[in-house]
Amino acid sequence: MDWEELLSTPPVDQRGYWNPQWKASVAVALAHLLAVSGGERVAVPDRPVAEAFRRAIDSLLPPGPPKRYLRLAWPGLSAAITDIALVPWHPQTGEVSPCEAGALVPLAAGVWTYLAFHDDRRLVPAAYGMPADNRAVMIECAS
Repeated sequence: MDWEELLSTPPVDQRGYWNPQWKASVAVALAHLLAVSGGERVAVPDRPVAEAFRRAIDSLLPPGPPKRYLRLAWPGLSAAITDIALVPWHPQTGEVSPCEAGALVPLAAGVWTYLAFHDDRRLVPAAYGMPADNRAVMIECAS
């Protein structure tokens, strides 16, 4: 499969439990991250990467200002240069996505894809539906 054909893996299974693939993938990536951090504090971008990694990083690395920076990396995803890149690991070929970073932290492609592209915003039902006559609303707003 091409990289673009890989599906994302949600963090929670159909029963509402933490997905076992996520448990394993995040644990392996965390071990790589700790190794490449050199024991220095690592800054983690906000949601959703932070939800997967920040608590463990906060408990395993020393407190203080970050000296290293972790970012999701993929060609064209972000122009930000980083010293630690969280990159997808292809499940069929075993390849890691190429990246120009100081260190690479591989993460299962399905988990990486979910972190990079999933919009976790929740839809909230509107209090009122659209009025039957939308033109009346537009006229009222325009005046």
